[in-house]
Order: sequence, then structure tokens, then C-alpha cells
Amino acid sequence: MTLTWYLDLLLLGWLWIHSLRLWPTLPDRVPGHVGLRGEIRWDESTILAWLLLPIVATLSTAAIWIATRYSVRNPRSINIPGKDRLLSLPPNAQRRVLDRIGGSLGVAALSATMTLLLCQEMRYRAALGEAVTPWIVMILAVAVASGPTILITIVLTAQRALDAETRTTRAGSTGQP
Repeated sequence: MTLTWYLDLLLLGWLWIHSLRLWPTLPDRVPGHVGLRGEIRWDESTILAWLLLPIVATLSTAAIWIATRYSVRNPRSINIPGKDRLLSLPPNAQRRVLDRIGGSLGVAALSATMTLLLCQEMRYRAALGEAVTPWIVMILAVAVASGPTILITIVLTAQRALDAETRTTRAGSTGQP
């Protein structure tokens, strides 16, 4: 497990603790949806309605974690640039490459959790009657910036890991140190 996965779990824990801590202070209604222009659909303040975003964040992290574990066990199932290079490596080298890629997928989980944490805070602020526009701008900035960041991180990690393992495998087969 890499640092990004630990950070995601830490942030996920904070999302749950923070949401449960705020639950008793909520008014009778909470935002069920906040539109881009600040329009709000209100829902009854139930524990399920309030904890929906922490549940979604937990399921998202679990889905990404399961996908990374599945790809390590089934390298043919992953779709990355240089897949043919990956499949030409010995199984132990494939595992090392896929473990590094799986670590970089922690960035996706971390980004999703951060976005949902900001959404939960926005919902709380809206429930208290505060303006939501600054929160919408912040959430959109995080979401828009995270897409390319995740893609670049995964591609660079995959290429670097493939290059390193290809060199190591080639050096091992020619007897060079």
C-alpha cells in the first residue's frame, strides 16, 4: 500500500468522523442536491440522507482498491499503454509493475474522497443557510484539476515501471549487472 492509499484512508476516516460529529447539529432539512448555479433540492434530515456521501466515498475507494487487486492477479485485463511490454515480462516483474500502477490508482481514490468531503462540507454549510457558490467553485476546481493529474500519474507510473522492469529483465537475461 502506498502513501496515497494511506492518505485516502485517513481522509475517508475524517469524512466519516466529521459527518457523524455534525449529524446532531443539522436542521430538519439537508441539501440532497446542489446545482451548479446554487439551486438546492432539499431532503428530510435522516441519517441515511446525511451519510450518503461518506457511503459513496467508501464504496468508490473499495471499488478502486478491488480493481487494482484484480489487475495484479489478471494482467491481461488491464488496459495501459505498453500492455504488450507488460505481458512480455516474467510474472514477478509484471506484479511489480502492476503494484506500482495500483499505488498510483490511490490518487484516483484520494481525489474522489477529497471531492466528496468538500461536497459534504458544502451540504452542511447550505443546511445552515450559508452561501454555496464558493464551495461549488472549490469542488469544481478540485474535480477538474484531478482528472488530468490522475491520468498523467497513472501513465507516467506505468511507463517508468515498465522501463525499469524491462531493463532489469533484459540485464538479467544477458548476464549484465
